[in-house]
Amino acid sequence: MNVNPELEEKRQQINRLIDEIARLSESQLGPMEYSGEFLQRLMTALAAPAGVMWNRTPQGNWQLLYQINFNEIGLDRIPNARVCHDELIRYMVQQGRPMLVPPNSGPVASTDATNAPSNLTQYNLLLAPVIVDRQVIALIEVWIEASRNPQALRGFMQFMEDMCAYVAGYFRNHQLRQMMGQQQVWSQVETFSRQIHASLQPREVGYLIVNESRRLLQVDRVSVAGRLGGHTEIEAISGADVIEKRSSLVQCMRKLFAAVIEWNDKLVYAGTRDESLPPKVLSALDAYLTESNSKLLVLLPLRDERETDKERPCRSAMLVECFEPHFTVDQLMARVDVIAKHAAPALYNALEHRRIPFRGILQPIADVRDLLRGKRLAWTGAILAALTVLVLLLILVPYPLRMYAKGKLIPKERQTIYAPIDGQVVQVMVDHGKNVNREQELVELRDVELLQKLDQLSRERAFSLKNIGRLREQLNMEGLSRAEHDNLRLDLIKEEFNLDKANAEMKILLDLVGGDPRRAKVRAPLAGTVTTFDLTDLKGRNVRKGDKLLQIARLDGVWEIELHIPEGHVGHVREALAAFFPQPLEVDIQLTSHPGVRYKGLLRKEGLGGSVEVINNESVLTARVEIGPELVQMLKQLGGGAMPNETEVTAKIRCGKRAIGYVFFYQLWEFFFEHILF
Repeated sequence: MNVNPELEEKRQQINRLIDEIARLSESQLGPMEYSGEFLQRLMTALAAPAGVMWNRTPQGNWQLLYQINFNEIGLDRIPNARVCHDELIRYMVQQGRPMLVPPNSGPVASTDATNAPSNLTQYNLLLAPVIVDRQVIALIEVWIEASRNPQALRGFMQFMEDMCAYVAGYFRNHQLRQMMGQQQVWSQVETFSRQIHASLQPREVGYLIVNESRRLLQVDRVSVAGRLGGHTEIEAISGADVIEKRSSLVQCMRKLFAAVIEWNDKLVYAGTRDESLPPKVLSALDAYLTESNSKLLVLLPLRDERETDKERPCRSAMLVECFEPHFTVDQLMARVDVIAKHAAPALYNALEHRRIPFRGILQPIADVRDLLRGKRLAWTGAILAALTVLVLLLILVPYPLRMYAKGKLIPKERQTIYAPIDGQVVQVMVDHGKNVNREQELVELRDVELLQKLDQLSRERAFSLKNIGRLREQLNMEGLSRAEHDNLRLDLIKEEFNLDKANAEMKILLDLVGGDPRRAKVRAPLAGTVTTFDLTDLKGRNVRKGDKLLQIARLDGVWEIELHIPEGHVGHVREALAAFFPQPLEVDIQLTSHPGVRYKGLLRKEGLGGSVEVINNESVLTARVEIGPELVQMLKQLGGGAMPNETEVTAKIRCGKRAIGYVFFYQLWEFFFEHILF
C-alpha cells in the first residue's frame, strides 16, 4: 500500500501539535501566555490565516484574551461587520455548541441587517466554546479561506472541538490552582482578621488592612478608601505613614475610588482597556494610570452584609495594584475575595463608629452605666433626684442680690489745701480741730528761688525802663532818616513788650504769695474745721507745688458716704439702677465705730463715678451714697465734730432679686466665665 509522503508528514505534524497542546494544557502558564501558544499551534494545524480566543471578564463581559492577525480579517472595513460579529458571539455563547458560519451568512434569519448575528467576511468562521462545569468560560474562533473543501471544514470543526477539551482542562486546572492558592493563606488570614477587628479607628484599621494585605497578596501596593455622606476619602496606602492628599497620585486615586463606588461593581484592569466600562469609571481609570505604573489593577467595593440596600453605594473599597505581575488576574481575584470578606465588616464597623457624635463623652457614660448595677442604681437615682431638686431650687427660688463694698463716712463740704509754690513752711497758724473762717491765714511759706526770680524780674524791668527812655529821646532828635526812625521805633516796641512781660510775671508771683515774697500766706478756701491730725511736723518742711498741706471740712454740715465698689460688682449695680430708674437703690450701711447698728442709705444713678481707680491694688469705681435719716439723726446728736472724719464703712447695695444659686455662686460663675470660657 502506497502512502502519500506529504499526507504522512502532515499527519505527523498535526500529532506533534496535538501532543504540544496536551503538554501545554498541563503547564502553569497564565491564561494570556497559554492562549498565545495554543492559538499558534491551532492555526498551524488548520492552516488558518487568523484566530482569536475570548474570555469572560469578572463583570460578565467578553473580552479579547489573545488574537493572531485579527485585524487582517477586515471587520472594520465592512459596514456593520463588527456589530454583526459581536451579535454572533453572543448567539454562540447562548447556544453553547460549536458552529461553522460560511461567508456572508448567519445562523438566524432577521429583517434587521444592522445587528443580525452573521459573518459578513469572505472567510469561513469556525466557532467553538470552552465549557467548564456547564458554563462557557472561553470562546475560540478561527477564520478559514472560503476556497477550502467543505468536507475538510467539518473535520476542522471536530478538531477544534477536541482541542477545546484540552483548553477546558487547562482552565479547570487553573481554577484548581487558584483554590490551592486560597488554602495557603487561610492561616495567615485568621491572624489578619484578628488584627483588623481589634480597633474601631478607620485610619488605624485601614493601615492594618493595606499593609497586611500587601504581604498576604504579594502585590506592590494596596489602598483603602471610605465613603461617608457622599464624600470619598483615602484612609490608608501601604508603605505610606502619611497620605499627601494634595499629590496628583492621591487625587486621581480618590477620584477612581469615588467613580467605582458609585458604579457599585468591581474594576479589573490587566493591561487591556475595557471599553464596556462606564464613561466616568473609564475616564478616572485613564487619569490614574497616567500617574501609576500599574500593569494589573483590581478595585473592589467592600460591601458589608448589613448594607442591605444594594442600589446604594457601599461604605468602603480596596485597591490592589501590581507593577510587574507574576500571577494571573484570576489568581489575584481569588485572594482578594478572601481578604475582602474580612476587610469589609472591619471598615464598616470603624466608619460606623466614626459617625457616632460625641464619642468621647458617650464612652465615659457607658463606663458609668456598667458600674451602676443593682443597689448602686437605686442609690445613684436617689442622689441624682436630690441633686435635681437642689439645682431647681437654686435656679427657680429668688433671693436678694447684694453687692459688697467698702467706703468712708465723710463731710460733703470739704477741701484739701495744697502748696501753691515750692518752698519751706515758715509757720503753721492752725491746729487739728480748730474752726477757721474763709480767707483766714493757715500757713506761711518762704521760697528763695521765688525771691531770686522776683529780683531778676525787677532788674529786667529797670533795664527796660532805661532803654525806653533812651529810645524815646533818640526818636525826638531831628535829622533822622526814614530807616533810622523805623529801626528805633521797632526797638522801642520790643522794650515796651519786655517791660509789660516783666510786670505781668511779677504780678502773678506776688499774687501767688499774697504780695509778700518773703512770707507767702496760704488762706482757707471755706469756713470749717481743720481735720488734719498733728500739724506740728509740717513746720520747717520743704514742700513742692501741689503737695498736700492740710484739709478743712464742714463737720456740722451734710455728711455722705464715699463707696469704693469693686469693678466686678459695678455691672450688677448699673443693671439694677437701670431697672429701678428713677428710684434709687437702697444701701445697708455699717460703721466700724458702731458695729452693732445698721443704717440705711440711697445710691442714685448720678452718684456713680465716671472712671475706675486703683485703690489698695484693687480696681474700684467711686460712688457717693446719701445717708438715711437714722444716721443723720445720730450725727446731729453727736454734734458733728464728735464723729471721726473718714470713718470706715462697710456697705451692701441691694440690686434686686436673682436666682438663689446665682446669688450664692455668682463670683464663682464670673471667675469661670472670665478665666475658662472667655
